[in-house]
Amino acid sequence: MSSPSRTKRADSGSASSTPPGAEPAESGLLPPEHWSQLPATAVDIGTGTGIWAMEFADRFPNASVIGTDLAPIQPGWIPPNLEFQIEDCTQEWTFQPNSFDYIHMRWLVGSIADWKSLFKEAYKCLKPGGYIESYEPSSRVESDDGTVLPDSALSQWEKFFVEGGRKIGRPFTIFEENIQREGMKEAGFVDIEERDFKASLPSRADVSED
Repeated sequence: MSSPSRTKRADSGSASSTPPGAEPAESGLLPPEHWSQLPATAVDIGTGTGIWAMEFADRFPNASVIGTDLAPIQPGWIPPNLEFQIEDCTQEWTFQPNSFDYIHMRWLVGSIADWKSLFKEAYKCLKPGGYIESYEPSSRVESDDGTVLPDSALSQWEKFFVEGGRKIGRPFTIFEENIQREGMKEAGFVDIEERDFKASLPSRADVSED
């Protein structure tokens, strides 16, 4: 079983091309060989536990990396080139314009009411020629062999999430409504690259009974 996921990358304006796809897609880390110039400054929006920001800071030790979130749940033992800040990405960002070479956002679904404003803030804070990467999942669960039926609990899962998102004004249909691409385009990003892939879910055989 899997849930579709979508990654968007875009350029803020002056670079000649976007990097090819990043692997592994699950991590969202851009390999150094895909950068025409290594990022000097990067920010992870909605960093959560901070694991992505820590991996990125380890991979790019000469870069200055910031992870932001509402909750201070990140570990205290972190790479020396990384710092965590409490920041509400749904409000006006406190960073100066043209602050970052790379902006990373992942799994913000259910937290954002105005995605267009979010991407406009990102555009303002990204340097000309910098990159933004946005990774968001679909709430839809599918199976290659057709075992997830329309009336199954997993299919109902999607309906509850979609309806719940509408009620609270924070959509869970980022993937289905192409919200990332449209928000990036309206903000001014160019050379938008899109990649869809499957995010596998564990089967019962993968779950321990202990």
